Formats: sequence, C-alpha cells, structure tokens
Amino acid sequence: MLSLISCAGEKEARLKWSPPPADTPVESFTIIDHKPPSIPEWVSRYEAGGVQAIEAMSEYRDKYVFVSINQGINTNALELWLSGFSVLQDLPRLVSARVQERFSNATSSYPDNEYGNYFEASVKVTADAAYHGAVREDDFWVLKRYFLGEDWDVYEFLILVSIDKTTLGTQINALLNTIPFESLSKEQVVAVNQLRSSFYEGF
Repeated sequence: MLSLISCAGEKEARLKWSPPPADTPVESFTIIDHKPPSIPEWVSRYEAGGVQAIEAMSEYRDKYVFVSINQGINTNALELWLSGFSVLQDLPRLVSARVQERFSNATSSYPDNEYGNYFEASVKVTADAAYHGAVREDDFWVLKRYFLGEDWDVYEFLILVSIDKTTLGTQINALLNTIPFESLSKEQVVAVNQLRSSFYEGF
C-alpha cells in the first residue's frame, strides 16, 4: 500500500511502500439510500469497476476521470466538504495518487528501488502542479450499510472530475521532464525510460 506522508512544518515528504496483504477481505455492503432521484450510471460503474469502468463509457473514452470520495456519518460536514471542493486545488492530489499508482503497478519490487528518486520526485511534482482543462462533472451521495459483524451505516459523497486525455498527458509529461536523472543508476535510467514510453497504458 502506497501512502504519501506529509505534515505541516516538515521540509520533506517520504513515500513508503509495502505489498498489499494477500487475504484482504472484500467489503460487503448494500446501498440503502442515495441522492434523488436515481443512481447515475457513473456511480454504478465506479462501484463495480473503479474509474476505468467510467472511462469505458462512450462520453468519457477520450477523457481521464477522477473520483474524489469522502465518508462519514455527519452529513453537515460532508456537505461542507462537497461545497468546498475545488478542481484547481484538489485535482493535483488525485492526479499525483494516480501517478503513484502507475509506478507501483509497473514493478513487483519497491518503486524507489526500481526507479530511484525519480519515483518520489514524480509524485511530488505532480502533486504541486496546477492543471488546466479539468471539469467538475457531477457529485452524488449514497448511504451504505456495511456488514462487518454488525451493521454499520455510512454516507459516501463522491465528486466526478474529467479532463481530456491529451490535455492532461501533455501537462504530466512536461512535469516529468523536469526531473533530473543525475542521481539514478544506469539500471534505474533504463527502467524510467521504459516506463515513460508506455506510461499511459493502464494509467
């Protein structure tokens, strides 16, 4: 599981990686309420197959989509989060998480071993960027009842953001091109170049 750990006042953020447990349980839940009038297709597809399932929809085939999620039992707090969401401020975190995931999925080893500090630098530079061309498409909420020994109800608020694939790819490429190779070994340079050549396959 990858996580970017940063705290106020820290000069640097560290990336930590560990393989996911083999016996991760599948969450069991049912939707018992939702925002009227009906559950949109993008929400159903996201629940079934993640953002890739949304991107398979005809209207999003030329776009990358991102779903920002917040959960809790306090609907007032969730409504405040919903109204305060900013594509300009919040999209970089979503893009950076996807970049991080792309590096992780490309290797069976530790990404920072495979790609050196290019990995961490890629996550940081994409998190600190400002992206243009993104659109907040929709938002929705569902009330889920989880079955974890005892029933547990939780609200899940979702925000859908989309951006043209070429537009985002051009911006990400420009950011990744700013990262120097000087500290990388020859093997790491080869690994980075191989990944960059097919970066958007499975992105």
